[in-house]
Amino acid sequence: MDFALIKRLTVSQRKAPRKRRSGRDARGMYIVEALVAMVISGIIAFSLLDMLCASMRTMNRASGDAQAYELIEELTEYTRSNGYDRLVQFKDQPMTLTLNRTADTSLEFTAFHDRPLLLDFVRRKWQDKTSNNRFDGTLSYYVFDGPQPHTLNVAIDLLWNDRSGTSQRSLGRVVVVCDVSEQEAG
Repeated sequence: MDFALIKRLTVSQRKAPRKRRSGRDARGMYIVEALVAMVISGIIAFSLLDMLCASMRTMNRASGDAQAYELIEELTEYTRSNGYDRLVQFKDQPMTLTLNRTADTSLEFTAFHDRPLLLDFVRRKWQDKTSNNRFDGTLSYYVFDGPQPHTLNVAIDLLWNDRSGTSQRSLGRVVVVCDVSEQEAG
């Protein structure tokens, strides 16, 4: 056999070399790259979800605080508008005032405050201070002797659970009411 013929046969039978992607072996790298991308995406998604949940909790807490502050303000103005002569009748009588519409509409002290606080008495409809016209809390009202003669202290305390149910919140205020007729006489 001719040596040139053998050389031609062996050269033609050789396979051409494989093309490599960017100078590295690409076998199996697509799966690893996809898994790494999924893990990184999952970490980012859980971080964003945690931030969203934290902001929702903060927003709900702030909403409850704002509603409580508004209720306290309303009752403070109601107290100031009643005056000493009316409030002295309720001295040393702890009262729990109704906030919401209830099945039992009888109120303990109807002579003091004859409607639930979330009821708009003029329009005869429930105020939309909350999304469902409810504020789940307890409002206590207590009138007692003031620091000076002919004065009364009125303690207004509001207790409620935040919407997540994890903590109990409270807001309180003490209003001092003077007997104006005694001030003018003296």
